[in-house]
Amino acid sequence: MKGLGSGVVPVLLVLAASLVAQTGECRGDASSSGSPTPPVNKFGQTREDLMRAATDLTAALSAVQAARSGPAEGADPESHSLAAAGAEARLQRVVDGIRLPERMRFFSMQYTGADARSPRTCRLCSAVAGAVIHKIRVENTTGPALAALVVDLCVRANVVAPHICKGMIESNTPILEYIARNTPTLDGPAACGVFIPECAVGVTSLDWKLNKDMGVKPRGRVRNTMMDLQNPKPKAEPFRILQITDYHWDDMYTTEASAVCGEPTCCRKGSIPPARPEDRAGKWGDYRSCDIPWETVAEFVRHTQETHLETLDLIYFTGDVVDHGVWETSREKNEHRIRLTFDYMKQAFGDKRVLPLVGNHEPHPLNIFAPDYITDDALSTRWLYEVLADVWIDKTRWLPESTRATILRGGYYEVEVQEGFRVVALNNMYCYTLNWWVLHDPVDPSGQLAWLVDVLMKAEVNHEKVHILAHIPPGNDDCLEVWGREFARIVDRFSATISAHFNAHTHVDDLCIFYDKYGRPNNAAFNGGSLTTYADVNPNYKLYLVDGANGGATWNVLDAELWGFNLTKANQNPNERPEWYRMYSFKETFNVQSLHPAHLDMFIDRLTKDPNLVQQYYWYHMLDSDVSHQTGCDEICAERLICNSVTTITNEFEHCKRFLNKRKLHLS
Repeated sequence: MKGLGSGVVPVLLVLAASLVAQTGECRGDASSSGSPTPPVNKFGQTREDLMRAATDLTAALSAVQAARSGPAEGADPESHSLAAAGAEARLQRVVDGIRLPERMRFFSMQYTGADARSPRTCRLCSAVAGAVIHKIRVENTTGPALAALVVDLCVRANVVAPHICKGMIESNTPILEYIARNTPTLDGPAACGVFIPECAVGVTSLDWKLNKDMGVKPRGRVRNTMMDLQNPKPKAEPFRILQITDYHWDDMYTTEASAVCGEPTCCRKGSIPPARPEDRAGKWGDYRSCDIPWETVAEFVRHTQETHLETLDLIYFTGDVVDHGVWETSREKNEHRIRLTFDYMKQAFGDKRVLPLVGNHEPHPLNIFAPDYITDDALSTRWLYEVLADVWIDKTRWLPESTRATILRGGYYEVEVQEGFRVVALNNMYCYTLNWWVLHDPVDPSGQLAWLVDVLMKAEVNHEKVHILAHIPPGNDDCLEVWGREFARIVDRFSATISAHFNAHTHVDDLCIFYDKYGRPNNAAFNGGSLTTYADVNPNYKLYLVDGANGGATWNVLDAELWGFNLTKANQNPNERPEWYRMYSFKETFNVQSLHPAHLDMFIDRLTKDPNLVQQYYWYHMLDSDVSHQTGCDEICAERLICNSVTTITNEFEHCKRFLNKRKLHLS
């Protein structure tokens, strides 16, 4: 994840990734070209090293399978028994060489940090990739037999507990098998290089360019240069937009469970009881790997009704309703949670308009968004889009009928909020590296980017301003580099039309600045944090004051307010309502002239020189949690804060290096 919060790396990162790969062939309306990676990866591993791991595991699995089939007719049973034991021992030796150490189990960044990406991870991923691809393509292993094989490898490799392996793998197997069989070339190192960039070596990376005429950027329409720093004075009260995101409420949450359970998410019914009183789950959530109970959602709604509802003009919900118990999801469970959440929001906020997004946790299986031409019900995402269209259009009336076609096509839409102001809601899980379908057809899935160009061209002609909503922030490691690059091209072309971006996913408070080819800041994206406490953060939301309540409005963000409550204090007083407070006014707290991209660029420059400002910014980045105050922000943390704020394309660090060089000069 891009943010510094302790977000989870999905537990099947290695084993599920192993089932799919592609060595450069792309399909779709785009031009494609490949660029070779260095002869060794970040860890000094060659392609041959990784392929050897796959060969060894494949051979060991084949030997075990042969032994389990029983002795040949007339063979000595005792000799066969010894051979079978030898085959099992051989397999175990191979797995021992690639399995995860205990500290890395279940791939929670909260506990493993950089350990989650290591030479051992690359070997494990490539070994399982090669072995499973062989089983599918050569031995025609399918269905339950394929799932059982991968579950066994998941358990042996110490990725997660057996019941989690089983739940995650069985739900993903049909989709992954289809992709493996219908993608022309499969290669373990290629798959692992996409999902874990540090592992990439000697393969052709996915690369394409959107084949879409965007016209010419109008002269003199470069927004927010040094000649355009001052916001016009509002002729009326600012337009007020509430951003809420990443609920992740858990209907299995219970204070009778432990917050320290050794699984991807804790505090759940059926989990282990607390070994010590301090391990018990808190009433409102927990800083450890826990989501929140429904009571926290209800408390948030009650608070916003009392504090903001009367003055609100618009609400953005930027995705993720479903909790992190991702091995127990189903279409029925997810649909129930989605409908309940949005029905409740409609009742709570009345006639206030909500513009919602889909998050990566809404589908079943987790993260999986198929291209629109995949119509097989067992593989398609159509069921989810039909639920969203029904809720967002028919039930709540938040969206007009005109949005139905693109929602059903890919979960995205555009809507005119009022004259001169349009909102575009993207489904950028089509760039998500853990959405297996991007390897089958990575080129602008469902035509979303081409559609975005058309919407922005129309808005430019009509002199409209646009806000763009997307779940995954720009520059986040979870988004394919090529998709992010093409999106950044679009943003640069229409920078005079796009007034702001609003994102989520990382569960931390963040901002990200876009730059044009001359290095001029021309757009800014704001992250909404999360209502869930997962992990190390306080429940929170954002309120934006926008220049929109007057003729000729810019629809620029004038200020951002971060609100939340202290989780420790709230859990210590479970019979009392939490004390919500305004954590910051960005403009006042950080003493910035405005939230124009140019002034935000100046703010990042100040971070390179002022260690006290870095600490303060980090605390709010982590939502003023007690954990953040205890840990503080060291030099590595400071560099990440700075780089995250100026990197809009994964693995492109031009602006990051510029600011870090300034920091080094100042510290020297």
